[in-house]
Amino acid sequence: MKQLNIKITPEFDSLINQAMQRRKIKKKTALLYQLVKEAAEQDLSVLDTMNRLELLLGKGLKTELNPNPRFTKDDDLWS
Repeated sequence: MKQLNIKITPEFDSLINQAMQRRKIKKKTALLYQLVKEAAEQDLSVLDTMNRLELLLGKGLKTELNPNPRFTKDDDLWS
């Protein structure tokens, strides 16, 4: 396992202690490991969602255009 060294400010230490109490975790390293893991999983989930949306981009442009559009120009939408 690799090692990560960080400097913890007093304010950050206070937040860590609060999170330890809330999650009932006794070691700071265990809490930080869990928080980083959760953040990475959430980030990957967001990226996965974005990738799925990117697959949909352009799908509408591949369909045939409406031969009788209700609005012929963009300006017609607002008048």
